Amino acid sequence: QRVEYLIDLTKLFAAATAVIRTTKGPTIYLVLIYYNKLFDILEEAIKRLKNKRIP
Repeated sequence: QRVEYLIDLTKLFAAATAVIRTTKGPTIYLVLIYYNKLFDILEEAIKRLKNKRIP
């Protein structure tokens, strides 16, 4: 279950990378939007994982 969660998390980064890569000349504005969204997702994931105990 943890591995699946991490795979799903990395899929978001892959999707963001694909969008930025396929845009015609990515602007810093687009990069900053995705950076902020992904950073928020990472912060939330860290909070969730801190609450879980590692066996």
